[in-house]
Amino acid sequence: MSEDEETQQRLNGGVWFYVNRTGFPMDDATWGRMWDYAAKIHPSGCAIQSGIRSQRTLPALALPHAPLSFAVSVTIPTRLTSIQKYLKQLQYNHTGTQFFDIKKNRPICGLMDCARDMICASLPIKCLEAVVLAVYLTNYFPGLDRFPISFRSNCRGNIHRHVVLALHHNGQYGCIGMSRRDDLMHKPIAFERLSDLIMDFICCYKKYDHDLEKVKIGATIPHDPHTYESIQWKV
Repeated sequence: MSEDEETQQRLNGGVWFYVNRTGFPMDDATWGRMWDYAAKIHPSGCAIQSGIRSQRTLPALALPHAPLSFAVSVTIPTRLTSIQKYLKQLQYNHTGTQFFDIKKNRPICGLMDCARDMICASLPIKCLEAVVLAVYLTNYFPGLDRFPISFRSNCRGNIHRHVVLALHHNGQYGCIGMSRRDDLMHKPIAFERLSDLIMDFICCYKKYDHDLEKVKIGATIPHDPHTYESIQWKV
């Protein structure tokens, strides 16, 4: 397998995409490959690339502020709503290159370093990055259990993969995450049983002509951001 092939992962969306493994600033090869992908899929083709890159100055963008702290009086559901709003403000990554290299077997302390990098860079993210970022932002929420749920669906023969951070608080379930579809990323903590949450996802997938083939439920994630344990993505 070539080096370029090794930098591709099929995590979601049913298409191959590249992963930035060189950190920031991105090297010339990764940067150029991302622009080539934009020119390939954009209706204006190469014109969109040259139009942007030829400009000496570009308008400044407002950067979202991560909800890193809350008053003690703020309820857990309200905090989670703020976090989900922040994830949406980062926006879904349509560039064809995942900006952060998330190794699922990496210790949690290392993934938390990635989460801090995401906050600093304030770039669009995909579903796996959103789970890691959500874990970081919910580490100090008392009484909140967190665990990953992974999905594999089939749409007209194309396999799509997705993951969210499931939540359990006061006897009820919900989740947060990132997706192209609003109803495939955020579910309020209002489901009495985990099976009810899963069934809601099944119904949402059906709306988009997806057959849900497999669901994987992971183990509860420790709240210690310094632990060398890894996230158990399935049990």
